[in-house]
Amino acid sequence: QPLSMLGADVRTTDGHAPVFVFPKQLHGANVPLQIASAQVKSAILLAGLSADGETTISEPVKSRDHTERMLAAMGANISVNGNSVTVKRSNLHALDVCVPADISSAAYFMALGALKGKTLCKNVGINPTRIGILTAFDRLGVKYSLLNKRVSGGEETADILVEKSNMQAISLTAEDVPSMIDELPLVALLCAFAEGESRITGAKELRVKESDRIRTTKELICNLGGECEELPDGFIIRGKKTLVGGDCESYLDHRIAMTAAVGMIASEKGGNISRPECCAISFPDFFDKLGVKSY
Repeated sequence: QPLSMLGADVRTTDGHAPVFVFPKQLHGANVPLQIASAQVKSAILLAGLSADGETTISEPVKSRDHTERMLAAMGANISVNGNSVTVKRSNLHALDVCVPADISSAAYFMALGALKGKTLCKNVGINPTRIGILTAFDRLGVKYSLLNKRVSGGEETADILVEKSNMQAISLTAEDVPSMIDELPLVALLCAFAEGESRITGAKELRVKESDRIRTTKELICNLGGECEELPDGFIIRGKKTLVGGDCESYLDHRIAMTAAVGMIASEKGGNISRPECCAISFPDFFDKLGVKSY
């Protein structure tokens, strides 16, 4: 539907695949998005590069801006004003880019640094729209440093050094959630090792991920010996200094499996993860990076 506002001729088969795209000259348009989506925004921006006139996308809240940064670095006629992005027909120039490490993947090793000892993650993307995990670290009291900061392809990167930390309970609300939605199961696990009672709310979206991540995160923490209460839109976690460990079901959810791995390494006795191969969805060599195959 948003692409059709630019004049695109896109046809589905009763609302689903196969999808047919027919050639047509596009025109600029104002495209308001009801839900913030970096994927939809990116599709419109790329279409706007070859459209006549000016295309403006506006979102209720700012989503990840990797596409805007890359297009600007390649010479696109693009401007950002708050939660709105405007692009005009542009000729792009080639660019050599060193793709930074994904902070959502690095977060698991960063968490191990906070729980077990010093960890250095190199060349990690620290795009301001992606560093919710660092916001959580700040509130938890995790000790970390951003080293060797630089910019590549319009993206800020750094080496992230994390040290073992004594963590305190935190409160996260709907305003905090968008920038750390993928890392919330991991943040909840860290809260299980923090002193005091933590509360995470405004995260109802977790219910419709690869698993119901509110339910599966609560189960994971409890199986490891922690205390976690399920809320309709989040958790209440009562922290302990140590967790005994235990077995966990991945539910074929890569985030749950990787969070379980961190929890088991940090626990007293470890445990077993069912169907850990699901980590390949986002991080095929996750267990190789850990140096072990099972727990």
